Amino acid sequence: MRIAIFSDIHANLNGLDAVLEDIRLRGGADILVAAGDLATDGPRPCETLDRLIESGCLMIRGNHDEYLLGRGKEMIQPEKRENLWLQTLWATRQVGAKRLAILQQQPFQRTFSPSPGIEGHDLLAVHANLRSVYGWTGHLEQKEEILEELYGNAPANVEVIAFGHWHSNSVRRWHGMKLVNVASVAYPKDRSRLASYTFFTWNNHANIWQFEQHRVPFNWREEAQLLRESGMPGHPWHLKEYYFEPQEDLEQLESVA
Repeated sequence: MRIAIFSDIHANLNGLDAVLEDIRLRGGADILVAAGDLATDGPRPCETLDRLIESGCLMIRGNHDEYLLGRGKEMIQPEKRENLWLQTLWATRQVGAKRLAILQQQPFQRTFSPSPGIEGHDLLAVHANLRSVYGWTGHLEQKEEILEELYGNAPANVEVIAFGHWHSNSVRRWHGMKLVNVASVAYPKDRSRLASYTFFTWNNHANIWQFEQHRVPFNWREEAQLLRESGMPGHPWHLKEYYFEPQEDLEQLESVA
């Protein structure tokens, strides 16, 4: 079994298409999983959800998907609440009732077994942690006591927990499990203009899950231009924060401003 998991697309269709194409070029996957935060904070929420559906991708709801469904406003940091909610309302109007109904049907987690009869090696995919789609998640610097709070109640048959939410790749061994942050399709923490995803491949001979974490380029210039033209509230912050460096791309920023 080979599973490709990616997260935090944030309506970045260029990034999503680059990830799907890279998965295809590397031999494809038996299962595609989008681990939440699918269609807000970016210029093409409708097209992004449509691409996931037409690709047969399994979806998981994240905190931004909860916002899109009109829930969780109180969980947003007060200083970000107004702007983020305006962006969410904009995306909600774009997406429409039919897509929202499909999103509503998606679960908060999905579990995959390597094959029938193999026990104790399940892969559990969530958006952030086992308790909530909000708040902290796992990464290499996360404190031990926080990990215990987030993942300490994992079912006994789970060997791997895959998640996003924190936009940076990592694999961490913890209490007999592996915590794998698949990172993000959009807005990586290192501002690299690369989209991330992770392959999880079951090795029948060794009885283990093997991991490949990939980062792929996408047409970020077009994505930035579409973001500028979208009319999404707050888009200048996204442009400056994630697409343009203060000096080297100043002229490019001005060209789409």
